[in-house]
Amino acid sequence: MTTVVVYEKGTREVIAAIPLANGEAAVCRKDVEFQIFNDTEPVFTEVPGGIILKANSFFLNMGGMEDAEK
Repeated sequence: MTTVVVYEKGTREVIAAIPLANGEAAVCRKDVEFQIFNDTEPVFTEVPGGIILKANSFFLNMGGMEDAEK
């Protein structure tokens, strides 16, 4: 199983641990949220303080749609 662990660089405090297998439980701090993008890609927006996840937006992977048109 593959797990993504996000942690603070200096203290190594865990912010989130997210397994990439379907149905597995993830953990994160109370002040943190996460979203899994499956067959889609997140949209990021640059703001003066850094980069944020754009709300209610994603890129849809249209791979394989060539066959659907036939």
